[in-house]
Amino acid sequence: MKKAVSFLFLLSSLAADEYAFSPPNELSLRNPRDFSLYAEALCLQAKEGGLEFAITDNNGAVTSIENGTVLGFSKSHGDYEYNPGIRVGMNFFFSEDRWKFDVLWTFLKITNSKGVLAPGQAVLIPLWLIPQANSTNQTLHATWESNFNTLDFRMAKPFDVSRYFSLIPHFGGRIAFIDQHFSVSYGGFFGAKRGAVSHNDNDFAGLGMRGGVDTEWKLGKDWALIGNIAGSIIWGQFDLDQNLAQGVSLGYDIVQKTNLNIPNLEIAAGISWGHNFIRNKFRIDARLAYEFQEWWDMNHLRRFFSSGPGYVNQNVTRNALTLNGLSFRLQIDL
Repeated sequence: MKKAVSFLFLLSSLAADEYAFSPPNELSLRNPRDFSLYAEALCLQAKEGGLEFAITDNNGAVTSIENGTVLGFSKSHGDYEYNPGIRVGMNFFFSEDRWKFDVLWTFLKITNSKGVLAPGQAVLIPLWLIPQANSTNQTLHATWESNFNTLDFRMAKPFDVSRYFSLIPHFGGRIAFIDQHFSVSYGGFFGAKRGAVSHNDNDFAGLGMRGGVDTEWKLGKDWALIGNIAGSIIWGQFDLDQNLAQGVSLGYDIVQKTNLNIPNLEIAAGISWGHNFIRNKFRIDARLAYEFQEWWDMNHLRRFFSSGPGYVNQNVTRNALTLNGLSFRLQIDL
């Protein structure tokens, strides 16, 4: 960690020159209103740990597992779809010292589904039923859906380290609403009954503090490389609602509320272009970036390991939520 900090300090020192810590470059707009609007198109892949739903048993019996394969959305990269989203925001400068205020809303609709048919004589051992004798099936269909909403607000102060390198440190807050639904429909016989469906809701709402820094490396008159990093600590509540009743003799209907501090980290890197138009009356900026977000401890669903005594159960593990993919921003400055 100390080496990384030293390396970043060295890069900043090399980029600095006699123009270091000068006021930020003006946009040179006529009659500027110091106001900007922007919108981004998102294409992000969402992943989350703990969403395995079955084990393929090639032996055809649950007394022993031979050449078993774990199935689930968290198994491999190809189990997840890329989902469209949107991000809209506004910012304005409100002092001669070039302080600015930003408000930013992000929405992503996450949808993943997968169907499985047991090959040959193999069977599927379900992971979201209460274990019991002959608890196997031949088909399943799993769905993971989520509405991802964040609202960010921040104060920022841009300044130039040199003619070619600019920084925008910022600090503010974040409000998050992340509602998840995970369901698995198992097909086959369970004792004397056919089929079973496990429904699981894992909803989070919270607010907290957010801070970070945006960087810009100027390549010429209109082009630049960007690199941004930010982190948040959000205090919030998880509301869990899990139900298993259809088609099985051993079911459950449980609810749970948990209050936790949830950390998350965001990183973005890309290239930007900006130019003044119509005799410098307004400016348009475009940005293409690759983004990565990590939300720790986001899956709190409970899985049962025994039908008695005590119905042993525990939260699933490996439960971070990650987002990664491309974003394209278009911004107009007035």
